[in-house]
Amino acid sequence: MRAVAASLVVFLSVLAAGCGGGGGGGGLADESGASVAPATVPVFVSMNSDLDSEQWNTAEDLLDKFPGSDRVIAELRKSLTEEGVDYERDVKPALGDEVSIVWLDFENGGDNVVVVADAKDEAKMNELLAKGDDPPRHEQVDGFTVIADEQAAIDRFKQARGEETLEDNEVFTQAVEDLPTETIAQVFVNGRRATEALQGELSGLGAASALRNQKLEWASVALESVSNGIRLEGHAKGAGGTVENYTPKLLSSVPAGALAVISFRGAGDQVAGQLEQNPSLQGQLSQLEQVLGTTLEELTKLFGGEGVLYVREAAPIPEITLLLEHANPTDAVATVDRLVARAGTLTSLRPTTSTVEGVTVKTLSFGNFAVSYAGFDGKLVLTTNQTAVGDIRGGLAENLTADADFEAAGETAELGDQTAGFIYMNVRRTLELAAGFARLAGQDIPPELDANSRPLQSFLMHASREGDETSFTGFLEIE
Repeated sequence: MRAVAASLVVFLSVLAAGCGGGGGGGGLADESGASVAPATVPVFVSMNSDLDSEQWNTAEDLLDKFPGSDRVIAELRKSLTEEGVDYERDVKPALGDEVSIVWLDFENGGDNVVVVADAKDEAKMNELLAKGDDPPRHEQVDGFTVIADEQAAIDRFKQARGEETLEDNEVFTQAVEDLPTETIAQVFVNGRRATEALQGELSGLGAASALRNQKLEWASVALESVSNGIRLEGHAKGAGGTVENYTPKLLSSVPAGALAVISFRGAGDQVAGQLEQNPSLQGQLSQLEQVLGTTLEELTKLFGGEGVLYVREAAPIPEITLLLEHANPTDAVATVDRLVARAGTLTSLRPTTSTVEGVTVKTLSFGNFAVSYAGFDGKLVLTTNQTAVGDIRGGLAENLTADADFEAAGETAELGDQTAGFIYMNVRRTLELAAGFARLAGQDIPPELDANSRPLQSFLMHASREGDETSFTGFLEIE
């Protein structure tokens, strides 16, 4: 899509300019491309191109923490120069405060898209867009420059506008009203139109009704730069989802120092019910049960409660452990036994049995690594490191809730006592461990790669549910 590429070239030219400015005000432009975009568009992406905004000044400070940023910017400037584009001469006089990408629909392979640019100077914008061997089509619409690969897309954009623009649309205003006012970029998705498009794609597979109960009304996301990192905030509204808030009690069974953690709460009964009520899937589900050697109900019960997947340091490879809350661990182990037995009919694998901390542990060996599983104390444990069973059974000396890095990441990302699920990664320690493995394997780590990875500290994203609205926040800490 040349139109999208053109907009990104313009946007990268802004980055290549160095972002320095006078420390001005807000985030996206007061006169947004939403004021000219049709109310019917399924996806609208707006990007802040005001270099004097606090957002870009903060982004520049973050970029300065990476030693290699100067070289990257120099390469971007060089590539623009090769295209005959100079920031001071061509871009700065032409580009206003916002560049937007507008999908008119999802037909034609998603290529029905235009770019809407806030032009500071129409003549300069025309000169900028005329550069290159294959310049895009463009036209002025209510003070904005609309850019596309073909004139037909611009005509379609104008015809779709009707009497209501996106800015006046109630779905759009609801979606973006809780987003931060100062951002680098914002994304809006019209859920009904997106779902209809996905159902159209799935209809060819005979599975369109799988989305019958997923009634997404809208979704919105904002990207924001703050003094110590990059923040992502989003909201989605829709009925029929299975996400619910819970208190993550299993964190007390996750060891401190874990490199990565995914906490979730399953909705096995709801998912199973939706699948079983779908006539088009009955044949496939029956075949799946035969292949797995267990019923769908038994399988989904494994994931009906709280769960947590974590990774921690171990030798020779990192440990991966999955903990699942289960009211009857004996039944859970029996279900896994049936899965293993069915797999054994296709391979020569047979589990061995041992006892750890008074618990029966079954282990499948795959040569260089093994997978063990056991059920006890209302939990099913599946792990690549059998010692995890003893650690969890005997009680951890320090668990994740006492981990200083996790605690700091949770505070920064505003993780509360209740959540609808979260993902956490100790980025700094994970990269250090990966570098250590590389060195043991005789691989040299380029000094510039090591230096540019050091500012990355942690990443945490979490969600919460209230009524029919789900909100999520992600934070990448940069130090």
